[in-house]
Amino acid sequence: MSELNYLRVAQILGGTLTEIQPPTFGGFGIASASAERLRLVRTPRPEVTTLSARDYPLVAEAFEEVREGYEPDRVLVDPVLSKKFIAACRRRGVKAPENLINKKLQAFRKDRGYGIKIERTTRPAGLDPEPFFYAAELGYVQLSYRRRVSIDDVITDPKIGEEFVALCKEIDRSGKGIDFKWAALRLRKMRSFGKAKVNKLLSVAPEEIEQHMDLVGTLDRVSLTEVPKEKGVFSLTDKSGRSQYLYVGATKDRTIRESFEPFQAAKPFMTMAGPFWQPKLGEISLRIAVVKKQLLGVSPRDLSLRLIEERRPLYNIPVHIKESDEEGDAE
Repeated sequence: MSELNYLRVAQILGGTLTEIQPPTFGGFGIASASAERLRLVRTPRPEVTTLSARDYPLVAEAFEEVREGYEPDRVLVDPVLSKKFIAACRRRGVKAPENLINKKLQAFRKDRGYGIKIERTTRPAGLDPEPFFYAAELGYVQLSYRRRVSIDDVITDPKIGEEFVALCKEIDRSGKGIDFKWAALRLRKMRSFGKAKVNKLLSVAPEEIEQHMDLVGTLDRVSLTEVPKEKGVFSLTDKSGRSQYLYVGATKDRTIRESFEPFQAAKPFMTMAGPFWQPKLGEISLRIAVVKKQLLGVSPRDLSLRLIEERRPLYNIPVHIKESDEEGDAE
């Protein structure tokens, strides 16, 4: 009963077994497989829409009043500014549910069809998401196994946001809700890209990346001093049954040692342990590849995306392909 696989993870996280359509393999089949999984899990009851077109300019006015130069998503993840925003909407007579108002604010930025213009952002977010990527990612994966929610739901719906933050805090108690939510938003952008980037990623075979990754050892033997203070990629795999990727991480502003440190003694996985899977340190292996700038012609972050797309780690947010060639965050 110790082998770790998707069924065990679903059982650990409270999922149920349901018949699904056959998955596709190779290329970016992960996108369709992920969509099928989300189709099957519990969907929240839809809210009654009560936000009228007459409210749109009022919502925009309220946002401009409180934003302090920030972009919409930065205001929505901020516990102080988000409350000020809703209060400003209420003063203007907007009575729609909070999550509906928040979603509409996001929509104004993305869709000009509403006829609402949001002023340019004049102030950087001032948040560093990288230290909280791992907790936000593992927290969101747990949440997505339990119910059908998007990262936008996490940002716009207070109840779903609270549930997400509670899961993240079980993994990393040093973070705040604003940290985890902002990290989730950045992860979504990093995992979503257009067809142009797909061609670049597919030019690198995952086997080639793995050939450049050195085995440091199993977590019962790995010392933090053995992990280099360099940038690059790392992976954690479980060999309790068949070899299974658990998590793939990449660095940008931090070192591999800093990014791996929270995974010492498999601490994040221990928070998700249950009767179907107890992490065993002697069966979880750490592999790393030091990457100064590029390896095989791509950045550390793109190397991790290729491994996530092909190897489908249990605790990484899947890769998503956009219909257009619009890119996610630049490296």
